Amino acid sequence: MKMFYLFLLYFSIASAVIAEAIGDSSKMIFEESQVYTYKFSFFTPDWKDSLEYYKSLPDEEYMPASMLFYNEKGDTVRFDTIGIRYKGNSSYTYSSHSIKRPIKVKFDKYIDDQLFYGVKRLNFSVNVRDPSFMREKISYDIIRNYIPAPRTAYANIYIEDTLIGLYTQIEQIDKTFLEMNFDDNDGNLYKASGEGGKLIYRNPNQSSYNDEYELKTNEKENNWSDFIYMINLLNNTPDEEFVDVVSKYLDLDNCIRHLAFTVVLSHFDSYTGTGRNFYFYDDPTSGKFMILPWDLDMSFGAHSYNWDVYEMNIVNIPNLKERPLNRRILENDSLRKVYFNYVRDMMDGPASVESISAAADKIKDLVEEHVFADENKMFTDEDFIKNIEENVNISDGFQLIRLPGIKSFPEKRYKNIRDQIEKNLPARPRLAEINKNGCIANAFSSKNNGLTVKYNVKKTDMVKIRLVSAQGKTVKILDQGIRRSGQHIMKINDYSIPSGFYAVDFSIGNVKTALPLLIAY
Repeated sequence: MKMFYLFLLYFSIASAVIAEAIGDSSKMIFEESQVYTYKFSFFTPDWKDSLEYYKSLPDEEYMPASMLFYNEKGDTVRFDTIGIRYKGNSSYTYSSHSIKRPIKVKFDKYIDDQLFYGVKRLNFSVNVRDPSFMREKISYDIIRNYIPAPRTAYANIYIEDTLIGLYTQIEQIDKTFLEMNFDDNDGNLYKASGEGGKLIYRNPNQSSYNDEYELKTNEKENNWSDFIYMINLLNNTPDEEFVDVVSKYLDLDNCIRHLAFTVVLSHFDSYTGTGRNFYFYDDPTSGKFMILPWDLDMSFGAHSYNWDVYEMNIVNIPNLKERPLNRRILENDSLRKVYFNYVRDMMDGPASVESISAAADKIKDLVEEHVFADENKMFTDEDFIKNIEENVNISDGFQLIRLPGIKSFPEKRYKNIRDQIEKNLPARPRLAEINKNGCIANAFSSKNNGLTVKYNVKKTDMVKIRLVSAQGKTVKILDQGIRRSGQHIMKINDYSIPSGFYAVDFSIGNVKTALPLLIAY
């Protein structure tokens, strides 16, 4: 295998020029209207055995290979040296009998700063427990409406001119991804290990968390102190202080959205179930940690975690003692209301029965011929067609596993969820007022208690007061104009504003301040 590295001495001027010319144009490889083609060639005939050997190494080393890419528009890109390795845990094991296995490609592994349409790494999933080939694609498309998440596409992969099969192409969560989704990509990025991370506070020692999480950025500094501090607050902050204290360090709105997504689509190979397949980013701009989803190929109830994927309770989740993030959200009356709002919003919006059905039809038209041409897929052509509409049962050793249909799953799941929400609506406590710089705001707490905003003007001055979403967008102008000195009180009863995390942004002359606001009813 040492001979492989002799090829690294060969540097292609053409590849370098292409990489530089491409720049940061990654949308070119995530178009939804086409299926891409990748052709990889290795520098050894025993590439399959070598890939398996490299996967077995502690660092899962990459093998050098050349790559030819082309799309349906006729554009082509060639790289003389990129890095390839097998990836995955359960997906890698389940595909052990096949030549079609999950792949990760690293474009700058052997040539510094070599990019592919602005991207350093790509993942290719084999849909090992998804006869429909749609779970990952549809799920990522839904969750990106709520939190940052990878983009996806479809691709045929050839090795040495032999078609290996149709893959789902997935954007890597790394510094490039962070740069595209955050104002600052220099924060620490953590990933839950293959055994899962529970976010339970152990003690202040970093070594106590190494088995559950991996630090993916800033590895040289290797400073986990903020992460451990956040976990400590998450676990040990008193109930009455939880929102005010923890929301300064953890983006609770983001975490609630993630929880809502996992229960709506019964994605239990996640923090909610297995404790796996999530990242946490310490965003330097907001100063808060955000959860990011990963590996969604077993959504739509494909991984039951021994739960009923249709009727699992969305509040009394069985493992809450071992999942403090979900537990603290669901035990808090106000946060639970926000959670219910996001659950409803998903079922009525991006994840609605109609939206999922339309997405499935569109994907079927795009990939059907490519699925049929894939002789190494894990399922039959009939399974592909059937699982779009209804359940498919597969054998896993001595166990029969039910894989819910893409279209039939939400119809049954959502009816159960709506019934649960009606039964679980909590009491509506009045929320405490927050006072800062003479400005006061309290949240909607019921249909009888609207949003109250109070502010003081020292002398006649220009005033502008906005309700701002957690994403920084203006939701409503609450007051604007020249106001006389004294205290001003406004009562807003606009119940079209959905439950969620907001801020009331005050601009009173030279005084500028913002108050956090949780709207829940």
